[in-house]
Parts: sequence; structure tokens; C-alpha cells
Amino acid sequence: GAKTAAPGLGVALATLTTPQAGYYRIEVWAGLSGTLAAVDASNFELRYGASVIAVLANSGAISASGNADAGPFTFYKNLDGATTVTVNTTAAATASSVYHCTMIATKLD
Repeated sequence: GAKTAAPGLGVALATLTTPQAGYYRIEVWAGLSGTLAAVDASNFELRYGASVIAVLANSGAISASGNADAGPFTFYKNLDGATTVTVNTTAAATASSVYHCTMIATKLD
């Protein structure tokens, strides 16, 4: 998966660019490392275009020099073949944090 150091507000951490239309299972793993703060907990959101589908809770082991990993978060969604699916930050991250994100979409129909 991708790693992003101290991402700003609304930064895309993982992207599925206009997958083929159909019904999908979307799995997301979200992780944190580095020096973390409260703002980093639950600072991941799954978006379909500009719409937020869900906030991904990642509140485990948030500490001054800890790691926090969560997932898989599993979602089922009809995709139209024209709209991008992303995982974005909800707020700007702590300066010395690193965000890890992996997203896998499996077409079910």
C-alpha cells in the first residue's frame, strides 16, 4: 500500500480511478506510524466522488511514538464506471506522522 508523510487536509491516500461499472466489495486497511496525536485517530474517510461514504476509525495505540493499524474495513457499493473511489484524510495530519493505506476492490457481478 501507499505511505504518505504528514498528509494535509483532504489528501487522497489511495485511489481507484473510475473502475468498470458494477457491484464491488471494497476493502481498506488504514495505518499510522511516527509521532502521532489525537488528530490522527479516525482521520481516514472513504469517498465516492466528493461524497463521504464512511469515516474509518483508527484509534488503536495512538501514542507519542506508536503505531496504529485497522482493517480491513469492508464496504459493498454499486459503482457507475465514471466516479473515482478514494480514501482521504479528514483533517491535516500531525507533522511527524506517516499514513499507510491499502484499498482493494473486487467486482462481484
